[in-house]
Amino acid sequence: FCSLTTNRASCVVDSTAQRCVANAFDLIWGAGSDRHGNQNMHHYQLNWNFASQEDSWAAGVAFADYIRSGSPADRFDGFEVKYRVCDPQGGWGTAIVCADHISKVWQHTAPWIKHFKVQIEINPVMSDDEFVANQEAVYAAAG
Repeated sequence: FCSLTTNRASCVVDSTAQRCVANAFDLIWGAGSDRHGNQNMHHYQLNWNFASQEDSWAAGVAFADYIRSGSPADRFDGFEVKYRVCDPQGGWGTAIVCADHISKVWQHTAPWIKHFKVQIEINPVMSDDEFVANQEAVYAAAG
């Protein structure tokens, strides 16, 4: 997994990590297409957490404004937020996104990291259909 935080001079999402994630998806899913045939679209689970209630509270106003404005950065070329839930009292949330490259996830999360000190864990995940479509080949490769 990759963690992006504002407390680090450089994020762990570097070109080596990007290649590793891309290669893992290519091995598992073959040619990087989703169940709809969209090339290079992969699912990621984003788990975020604020370091303090103050940081969460400060981000709440901006987040509400963002949602009211139609969530403009939730969809751009090579990226889409599919589903998002949050626990504002606990200061955390989870989203499922699709992206053609991990850098698009980073691009989407960067403003929240920079301005609100949010910590984000990124996990590559599969839909049920992707799992079923690839399970036999992956299990066969495992021996």
